[in-house]
Amino acid sequence: MRKQYIHFIILLFIGIAIPFNKLYAQRSNGIAMDGIVTVQEGNVDGAYIEMYKDGTKLDSYGINKSGKYKLELNYNHRYKLIFKHNGNFSQKIIVDATVPAGVLERNPHFPSFPININLFTEIEGIDNSFAENTVLKIYYNKKVDNFISERYYNNAQIKMLIDQAIIQSKMIDSESSYLDRLTKAEIAELKKEYEALLKEADKEYNNEEFLNALDGYKAASNVFPKEQFPKDRIAEINDLLGLMMAAEELQKMLAERFNTLVAKANQLFDNKQYKKSKNEYNRALSIKKDDYVQGRIKEIDRILTAQRKQKEYDAIIAEADQLFKGKKWNDARTKYNEALFVKANEEYPKSQIAKIDAEVERLAKIEENNRRYEESMKAGDDNFKEKNYNRALLSYKAALTYKPNDQLAKQKIDKTQKIITDKNQLEEYNQIIADADKDFSDEKYSTAKTAYQKALELQPNEQHPKNQIKKIDEIIKKQESFNVFVTQAEEKLNQQKYTEAKELYQQALKIYPDDKKVLKRIKEINQLIAQQGIDNQYNDMIALADKSFEAKNYTTAKEQYSKASKIKSKEQYPKNQIDKIEDILKEIKRTDKEYQKYIALADKQFGAKKYNDAKETYNKALTIKKEPYPSEMIAKIEDIIRNQQEELARKQEEERKRLAAEKDAQKARYQKVVD
Repeated sequence: MRKQYIHFIILLFIGIAIPFNKLYAQRSNGIAMDGIVTVQEGNVDGAYIEMYKDGTKLDSYGINKSGKYKLELNYNHRYKLIFKHNGNFSQKIIVDATVPAGVLERNPHFPSFPININLFTEIEGIDNSFAENTVLKIYYNKKVDNFISERYYNNAQIKMLIDQAIIQSKMIDSESSYLDRLTKAEIAELKKEYEALLKEADKEYNNEEFLNALDGYKAASNVFPKEQFPKDRIAEINDLLGLMMAAEELQKMLAERFNTLVAKANQLFDNKQYKKSKNEYNRALSIKKDDYVQGRIKEIDRILTAQRKQKEYDAIIAEADQLFKGKKWNDARTKYNEALFVKANEEYPKSQIAKIDAEVERLAKIEENNRRYEESMKAGDDNFKEKNYNRALLSYKAALTYKPNDQLAKQKIDKTQKIITDKNQLEEYNQIIADADKDFSDEKYSTAKTAYQKALELQPNEQHPKNQIKKIDEIIKKQESFNVFVTQAEEKLNQQKYTEAKELYQQALKIYPDDKKVLKRIKEINQLIAQQGIDNQYNDMIALADKSFEAKNYTTAKEQYSKASKIKSKEQYPKNQIDKIEDILKEIKRTDKEYQKYIALADKQFGAKKYNDAKETYNKALTIKKEPYPSEMIAKIEDIIRNQQEELARKQEEERKRLAAEKDAQKARYQKVVD
């Protein structure tokens, strides 16, 4: 998500513009907020604000039928406001009302902060996780000495998220529908082929052209092998031909018939009569298998499939181009995406989508700059009237960034700068950790990690963000490990490698023991495994164990060899492997014990401030195991020693200066006595 930092008082427009003719209400106990809530469809009756103060849920605030609301949020608390209405996507904003004590003592009055909210109609069947995101954050900024907003999603961006969710849903539905249609179309096409072959064969049969009719009935039987009628006719004709001619004569006539059918099929193919050509090739195949004929049938199938896709693609592109000409950008983008779903490698819809995105971005930027200019100028004028000149100056400068050559903004900047002298001693206020902790508790780990990293840039020696980042990495790693096990298990299950799949699912359960889907899969696999032989189970388990052994996952390998041994207790191989693993584990345990001995000694030396001895012992531990902890402690010791050396140098320099001063004073007294 791309955050937009706005360093001036900004009013969030979500849905409709906020009127500027309303007077600012002054509050001394907290920040005042007011505005209007609207819905995309229907009326706003029944809307409410779900409120949280410092993580504790408050009573919800009911919004009247006009949609108007007014709130006063006490200073030095953090609020979460979720605007809700049944049948609409909710929107969440964060208000950090923390203000430095000195600022409140000097002037506790701040202008009312207007926020209008437009809730979009909820659409069933799409992924609505985007509605959980924070769309706006309001907080005090010491640079402007006022509350400002940090916007994450504006009205257009929220609409784009909804459109993207709709597109994704349509693509999934379209793919399912396409497969259904294709299957029905194939069945219908097969029925047509079957009936055409039967019709021609019946005609030949009635004309006593039994040899010709034979390949027709055989071809029909190949289309629907379970149909009895062609089989009966084939048997009847074979009996007749057996009475009518010798075997050698029959084979000669069949060979001639094959060549005739292939020649006719080739001519139909050259004339692009692909369906009729395919029927003749199928009749030829009923006489004998032939690679050339089979290849031709496959080629015809590819041609017919390509023709169908091209027709579907052309229709979608035509509709998309019409929408593009009408500047219906979102609808056009949806259609071009649908075209890509049909033919993913086509460049034209991709280039059109890029043009749409560029145009939408260009128009949004112009509109956004104009809106921000007006907001900044209005904020500057209001602060100027209240003699909040620092705030006014920053707002006018912000306005100038949106219209760089605007003379009015330049004039007001010059006028305001004449009034301002040596003001602007700013206080840095940081609420990053509080936001990050809240995101962490809300399981927004990516956002929280970014905030903790930003906090570390400000205070590199703080341990809390380091610990939290480590926790987040562990959580993410845990989730990724679970997904990897489940994905691998699904692949093995599809390959009917049930024992391997079950083992992978069990590894996933070690991470999330109560996962219903995994538990269900294991139950299904147990039923499948029960139907397989002991040898398959044993071989699968040995393969898993060997793989774990090669990857040095000895504990896992030992468990797997033990399972294999239980399956076939007389096999010596798993027992030998278990013995090997136990020897390896003993060696690992011995190494770990030696490593821990050095770590314990080094920690004790560090605690006794024997830093050089501790550093040497940590290095010894590193020679045994390359773990991060000894390296971290060595770096810490080097920092301590360097700081001690710097302190010693400083004291020596002070002593040198003192002695020099004392010597100068003694010399002066001596000179005075001499004089």
